[in-house]
Amino acid sequence: MKIALIVEQNFYGMHVGVRNLILTVYLRLIKNGHKVDFVTFYNSNNKLIWCKYWFDINHILNNFSNSDVYYVGTPNEVLQKYQRHEHEIYSFKTNDKILSTTIGQSLDAESYDACFFTTPWLDLHGETVNIKKKFGIVYDLIPNIFTVTKENKHFIFANQHLEGFRMFNRVCDKTLCISKATSQAYNDYLAFDSLALPPCVPNYIDFKFADQLEKTNNTVVLAGPFDVRKGLYRIADLLNGAVEHIDEIIIYGKQRCSDEELRAFINKLTGIDKIHWYESVTSKTLAELYKKSKVLIFPSDEEGLGLPLIEAQLHGCRVLCTNFSSAAELLVDGYKVLPNEQSENDVEMLINMLNEDYDYKQLLEKSRNFYNILHLDEFLDNILTGD
Repeated sequence: MKIALIVEQNFYGMHVGVRNLILTVYLRLIKNGHKVDFVTFYNSNNKLIWCKYWFDINHILNNFSNSDVYYVGTPNEVLQKYQRHEHEIYSFKTNDKILSTTIGQSLDAESYDACFFTTPWLDLHGETVNIKKKFGIVYDLIPNIFTVTKENKHFIFANQHLEGFRMFNRVCDKTLCISKATSQAYNDYLAFDSLALPPCVPNYIDFKFADQLEKTNNTVVLAGPFDVRKGLYRIADLLNGAVEHIDEIIIYGKQRCSDEELRAFINKLTGIDKIHWYESVTSKTLAELYKKSKVLIFPSDEEGLGLPLIEAQLHGCRVLCTNFSSAAELLVDGYKVLPNEQSENDVEMLINMLNEDYDYKQLLEKSRNFYNILHLDEFLDNILTGD
């Protein structure tokens, strides 16, 4: 089949988890014999102009993170280096050019058999897409729910989601949610039908490489913690309380909180001598970080899926997380769940995980069976060939 993945114009520079899923779906479709294009559009004089993107394969395999950009030192030294852009960098050679070709005002001449609207916030300005099979992908309803439950309300982004959900319900054959929990929330919130994708194994994971575990030190990893929704301040208390039992702290992910919130987090790390912060990380390096880490600390308020849990466990790294709605779908073995409210037992849980005997190779093997990539292949085949 010839398939269009309809993406926002700058999708390769935004939303790490979103593009990870898009690229994973792309590679699975290609592997199973389909012809797949990345298709985008822009508005010119109230007309949509359609284009195709052409990417170097290294961009796709590395989720468009082609360099390791990182800072090492005490928490305050790392913050100062970050503010002065005094980073260390490792890059591999790739074709950095992102090429595009214009299709025109219609996709009809391309004769696509199916298309995926890869985000709900695509604004087609009321125009229709004349493709036989159409699917929409939903990542979460967090902006919509938080406009009701949180003080900081993202009305514009929530409305973009809502308009996309309505468009999916109107024009798509199926709406695909990235977890069962998101599918349930989608059905409850909108009373629209949806299907839950099986957990998507990130395309970069090399199972042979993942076998080579190196968990000799008490290393902890933090995935995208610079976001208040991800439990930013709770993480600081956990690290301070367990500092005598931690050999290395690894952080990866960009800043998604205010400068004041970032500074407050750094100032709370009173007992920490050294951290490694990867502002950008290649797929190979990310795999190496998880391979040597014993525990992923992930006290998120809410997730549409929880990609770091999949990545960690597939590299034999245990998970310490909160009970966000999709966590139960992803947790395999050796994990511990933090109470929703901060507790005196939080630190003890982390210390026990770092010091107790545990078979990390068994976690890797169980995770490999649990996250079987064939489940996604079968799901995609069923929706593409079904009525």
